[in-house]
Amino acid sequence: MRALGVRHLLQGAATARGILPPAWGAVPDSLHAATMVGVALRGDRWRTAALTDFCVACAFALSSVHVSRAGRIGLRVYEPRPR
Repeated sequence: MRALGVRHLLQGAATARGILPPAWGAVPDSLHAATMVGVALRGDRWRTAALTDFCVACAFALSSVHVSRAGRIGLRVYEPRPR
């Protein structure tokens, strides 16, 4: 869990600074979702947790793709508050 949390923080920081394009964030999230399917199929003990984590990883991957696609067609997904 700690490694996953660190990965999310690093990925978010890299995306926010413009180092990592938002669409690339879908790659590790998709790989994580695929491994959770394997864990869910492997045993009954972790099935519920793995399927829940699979859904969260899919949501992150889809949101990365959505943000990337919206940026390409000129939509502003995040509008900063005026100061």
